[in-house]
Amino acid sequence: MHNVRNNSLSRPVIYLDEAWVNTNHSPKFIRQSSASEGGLKVSLGKGSRLIICHAGYANQSFIPSAQLVFLSKSTVDYHEEMNSEVFKKWFLDLLRGLDEPCVIVIDNASYHSE
Repeated sequence: MHNVRNNSLSRPVIYLDEAWVNTNHSPKFIRQSSASEGGLKVSLGKGSRLIICHAGYANQSFIPSAQLVFLSKSTVDYHEEMNSEVFKKWFLDLLRGLDEPCVIVIDNASYHSE
């Protein structure tokens, strides 16, 4: 990364990561006038869970073809479904879609190296 940042290796840098979000995720606090009724109707952290995996260039934007979003069937840990099999297929599709050699920055999630 030092060489990449110092331009001695001029290749695009791609960052990738995965996360999850509850479909009913909403802010804990909202602003509204004192005359208004209503507010949050759904308990925080409840509902279905979406798993999101994406990649993007460091100096540009997300790679449109790299988006992976799916509904989780688990209520425990999203790693049960975002696993090495799913990641490998997604990652190989990402690589096939790249036009040029790139530096890919990836964290050390266990399923990234299985």
